[in-house]
Amino acid sequence: MIRASNKLIRYPFSATYVSGLFEHWQKSPQSVPEGWRQYFSEQINGGAGVQGTTSLNPLDHAKQNILLYRTYYMFRMFFVCGHQLADLDPLNLPNTKEYGRVKGSRPEMTLDSFGFKKEELDIPIYFGNKDQRSFIYPFMEAKEEWTIREIYDRLSQIYTKKYGVEYIHMVSTEQKHWVEQEMDRIAQWKPSKETQTATWQRLARVDLFNEFLKNRFTTSKRFGIEGTDTLIVGLEALVDQCAQNKVEHIIVGMAHRGRLSTLANVFKKPLEIIFAEFQNKYSKEIEESWGNIGDVKYHLGVTRDQQFPDGHHIRMTMLPNPSHLEAVNPVVQGKTRALQDICGNKQNCLGIIIHGDAAMAWLRSCL
Repeated sequence: MIRASNKLIRYPFSATYVSGLFEHWQKSPQSVPEGWRQYFSEQINGGAGVQGTTSLNPLDHAKQNILLYRTYYMFRMFFVCGHQLADLDPLNLPNTKEYGRVKGSRPEMTLDSFGFKKEELDIPIYFGNKDQRSFIYPFMEAKEEWTIREIYDRLSQIYTKKYGVEYIHMVSTEQKHWVEQEMDRIAQWKPSKETQTATWQRLARVDLFNEFLKNRFTTSKRFGIEGTDTLIVGLEALVDQCAQNKVEHIIVGMAHRGRLSTLANVFKKPLEIIFAEFQNKYSKEIEESWGNIGDVKYHLGVTRDQQFPDGHHIRMTMLPNPSHLEAVNPVVQGKTRALQDICGNKQNCLGIIIHGDAAMAWLRSCL
């Protein structure tokens, strides 16, 4: 589809077919049928119009179809490989084999690599009606015409954040569309000063907790969360969001790594009880209130009711997990499903499974 004399022209032929003919015509005009030779010649030389128009934009039909083809290819590359562009290096180490990403280890995704020329970047392209644009990507709904530069900048903004999302393998179109909407929303999100302060306070609390355990109980196993401290902050934010959406049950299953930090900061298990467990000091009150006595502290679970400022309650459960083999995962699913059946509302019960120690790469029980 192209613009000619301020009118949108809908071209009926396949973009791939026309672009292929055009490339052959550029190399050897005699290699294409006579009708196409005349057509391409008229467009390049500014000849007669098409479909009732009398003048054409310098960008002819075939060239526009080539642009569309390359644009769709650019979208596809971001869908499939975009997660590899995420900025996941908090230390910003150089691109060396010893310390950082090896040069060439991720796909080159620049405007030049997609074959776009500088003079083509600001040409408006029509991508169809709202439903058609939404199918390409949710942000395309905003307007009918987009330039290549606008699309590339928006995709780069979405896929080069501090997180990577690999989702194109999902079968459900609805689920993929939801992921894309959320990625676009997060890319545009600007946290308030209050949100940033609250996040910093939570992160500082996690760090202080780990530092205290490391310095005070130097010979004890604790499976600290160092390096992934933000996981705890994210869990706390998730719980807050669940409270706003009136979730009634949260069931968590996780490995040893970070369990103590999760119990202390997310489940609000009293610190004096955690410290007593490090010293093997148990009282009858602790046993009656928290149970699980007799196992190591990084296997323990807990169930408690947490109240929020608006008066809403959530029953939060951390399932005990005595195994390194992620055996708790199906238990989380079964308990969550049972609670959903009992409550009669699947929206009120949330199961969370957290992988630990890079086990997901080979353990089939990980979900």
